[in-house]
Amino acid sequence: AGAAAAYVTAQCVGATAAAAVVRAGATVPAEGMSSTHACGVEAVLTFILCACVLRLRVLKSKRIDVAMVAGFVVALEAFFAGPLTGASMNPARSLGPALVAGKTALELMWVYVSGPVLGAVLALCGQAVLLRKQSA
Repeated sequence: AGAAAAYVTAQCVGATAAAAVVRAGATVPAEGMSSTHACGVEAVLTFILCACVLRLRVLKSKRIDVAMVAGFVVALEAFFAGPLTGASMNPARSLGPALVAGKTALELMWVYVSGPVLGAVLALCGQAVLLRKQSA
């Protein structure tokens, strides 16, 4: 638990520092896309990414295979969904630029926290179901 907290803290601090240095724009939904729809898109993106990585780890794939697949999935998702939501898939990645950008971006942070968390939890649940079926 302590290592996880340190990891999350390091990601948030790093994202904030990088956004301050680069002056990166905040992750916000495209004009015309509701925050609820953006949250759903982020949930689906994160679900796909987590499901791929979890499945490969269960199949005991080599770490290089998992990294390559994860990179490919992130690239595809960023290409197709980036124009819609920014394709964050990681709350820490959105937090840094939102802190630097301020009000509007901070008000939309719920999209970039709840969507990825929901997607990751659903991927974990799906993996648990698959594992139960395999062991039965």
